[in-house]
Amino acid sequence: MHHAMRRMVTSASVVGVATLAAATVLITGGIAHAASTLKQGAEANGRYFGVSASVNTLNNSAAANLVATQFDMLTPENEMKWDTVESSRGSFNFGPGDQIVAFATAHNMRVRGHNLVWHSQLPGWVSSLPLSQVQSAMESHITAEVTHYKGKIYAWDVVNEPFDDSGNLRTDVFYQAMGAGYIADALRTAHAADPNAKLYLNDYNIEGINAKSDAMYNLIKQLKSQGVPIDGVGFESHFIVGQVPSTLQQNMQRFADLGVDVAITELDDRMPTPPSQQNLNQQATDDANVVKACLAVARCVGITQWDVSDADSWVPGTFSGQGAATMFDSNLQPKPAFTAVLNALSASASVSPSPSPSPSPSPSPSPSPSPSPSPSPSPSPSPSSSPVSGGVKVQYKNNDSAPGDNQIKPGLQVVNTGSSSVDLSTVTVRYWFTRDGGSSTLVYNCDWAVMGCGNIRASFGSVNPATPTADTYLQLSFTGGTLPAGGSTGEIQSRVNKSDWSNFTETNDYSYGTNTTFQDWSKVTVYVNGRLVWGTEPSGTSPSPTPSPSPTPSPSPSPSPSPSPSPSPSPSPSPSSSPSSGCVASMRVDSSWPGGFTATVTVSNTGGVSTSGWQVGWSWPSGDSLVNAWNAVVSVTGTSVRAVNASYNGVIPAGGSTTFGFQANGTPGTPTFTCTTS
Repeated sequence: MHHAMRRMVTSASVVGVATLAAATVLITGGIAHAASTLKQGAEANGRYFGVSASVNTLNNSAAANLVATQFDMLTPENEMKWDTVESSRGSFNFGPGDQIVAFATAHNMRVRGHNLVWHSQLPGWVSSLPLSQVQSAMESHITAEVTHYKGKIYAWDVVNEPFDDSGNLRTDVFYQAMGAGYIADALRTAHAADPNAKLYLNDYNIEGINAKSDAMYNLIKQLKSQGVPIDGVGFESHFIVGQVPSTLQQNMQRFADLGVDVAITELDDRMPTPPSQQNLNQQATDDANVVKACLAVARCVGITQWDVSDADSWVPGTFSGQGAATMFDSNLQPKPAFTAVLNALSASASVSPSPSPSPSPSPSPSPSPSPSPSPSPSPSPSPSSSPVSGGVKVQYKNNDSAPGDNQIKPGLQVVNTGSSSVDLSTVTVRYWFTRDGGSSTLVYNCDWAVMGCGNIRASFGSVNPATPTADTYLQLSFTGGTLPAGGSTGEIQSRVNKSDWSNFTETNDYSYGTNTTFQDWSKVTVYVNGRLVWGTEPSGTSPSPTPSPSPTPSPSPSPSPSPSPSPSPSPSPSPSSSPSSGCVASMRVDSSWPGGFTATVTVSNTGGVSTSGWQVGWSWPSGDSLVNAWNAVVSVTGTSVRAVNASYNGVIPAGGSTTFGFQANGTPGTPTFTCTTS
């Protein structure tokens, strides 16, 4: 919308590494009871819940406390816009934006950068430039700002509101100078400055399926086909009570099917003031429905409310007689919408994947508030340091293109090569590395996992004596569940940084490798009940005892950053369909727990020509139900399930195959599949 106050399934913990024993914070990806804050509820579902705020708002201690307590993502309202950052050409003012980042860092929040290119709040000097100079000015501005905040911004709204109300590209100075290509140029420039930041296009009135959202959809599809770096679409979501589009979930899903994340970026829901109880109740229904739509789309990574409360909302100053648009009133007190949203989040996260007597009250798929080391638990015996044979192994791939930057990004998956199932609660994995100076406080993030980040725990330990290639290890363990014979956990995308964001030198690390596809990796070790069953520890190490944090339940996978399930060894598949119209389908159970499981379905082309599309059908066992799916459009009618290819994986060459995955409540069973091609 046209106002001046404009402007991400990560779990995190901060851990100090001691000399002899690891001080750890449990990764708590879910909750067994109702959450007490928005961020707790969102994190239990593998999402974030953010808010926009200005420096002035954060200078109000009561408002700042509300922000720190309720939210885990922060968006600057004006502090990173062009007219603030570069009001005169080549002269940059990052002070206000730095204050936003400092507040977020102090409260373990992430930041959505808003925004780099926008037709509004643009300094006059940009519009006055000869058109031949606009591109260089835009590229210089993007490069300077993104470079300044490199490593500190989760995602950027690179181009804000590129379309007018009719769904045509705005004929602003950027379009006049470069045509529609300015959008791709802006995205490429931002990616070059910070390859790790997520890059979004953001717009209003694209929440439902309409001409404007169709235009955005076609643009994203075109950018993807051209190889332009685009990670997500922001749905601003400035609503009027009672007018949330009924096609919101369907619309978000079709964007997700293009292979991009979606996010609610500027949620509010305005009404005539003073508000009536009827409208406040309708607002509660509206906001809860928005949250439910996001939770139903696996690639919807989070929700951001625009403005902290009704006291600082942009609405009254823009729409006369309108207001009361946020979940908190002018006295910073929660409204019915807050309770409705919290209930929606808690209802979706309340099912436990495995029994847990002592769930943690503070889930963390996004950075948690003010983490501190947990009380030291009774250590378990040190794992055996001599390798033994076993039926579990680990596969590794390198997800980090810059081994000298400030983050370590191993991709890992555990594979059961044995003939019987393995209790995942007995399995731990260690990735060995050196801290390379800087802060001794380490931060772990689970960016995405097929089995759900909430089912993974993380801790750090120190190596004594240290070796030249390892003084620290990252340890991953699991809240529970079963890994069947031949099964795999699927990819776990981890990310580690130091609290001061100083650099690592990964090429010296024991577990580091350059392979970008999964390979069996003996330098990442696996333990079952504390006994080494796979890999070789760094020579001469005697790792400190393993802390034993309490397990925490969460059933909610969030396959956002990388929707394609990782390659796994060929397990014994469930019974597959007979060839029909040139294809067969078979299912592999990747992980299971009491009451739920995740699975991968392989669709193989048995015909002699490429397919242009495919469809797989099967029937659920009684009581099974779908939670979410990825790499296919899945619909359920009664016990009948139908999966149709996504827009990007319908073509399967003769003899080739593709995969899709899903999470379900119930038991896996052995369904019989039908498969047809077009």
